[in-house]
Amino acid sequence: MIYGYDSRTVNEHGLREMREVSLDLAPDALRELAGFLLASAEELDGSVSEHWHRHAPKALRDRLGCDVVVLNGTHRPQAPSAYEGGGGVSLAGAVPAKDTTVRLSCEDIDLLLNALNEALEAVEDWEFSTRTGFEKSEFRAMQASLQAIRDGMGEDR
Repeated sequence: MIYGYDSRTVNEHGLREMREVSLDLAPDALRELAGFLLASAEELDGSVSEHWHRHAPKALRDRLGCDVVVLNGTHRPQAPSAYEGGGGVSLAGAVPAKDTTVRLSCEDIDLLLNALNEALEAVEDWEFSTRTGFEKSEFRAMQASLQAIRDGMGEDR
């Protein structure tokens, strides 16, 4: 079993920052958890995604009585969203210390809008930020920005 003492709430869904975590595990379960953590660290070393995360395998979750999720641990940049003329979406600031511009077609924006909507509808509030790396409000803001851009582009693809 995993126990802990929390220090503060970090989001509106009740996620708590822990100031102490206690592991009440048999040696073999502790080794299994350590193996998962080490494998996650190795995978994270090669990760470029700031949204990278891994959930403990089901067998380990069953032994522990809870899920263990390893997050990237780096700070993500400011949420991007601005329209840049010429039919493109500027995601300036999405990559730290660099400007990045991504040009998207109407079809591309429709795809992103559908994906955002599916995530907002399918993922429960309590697990949304863990699974996506963002709050639902950030998804909704991106969705609104993309919809405004898409509306301004007309129907032609």
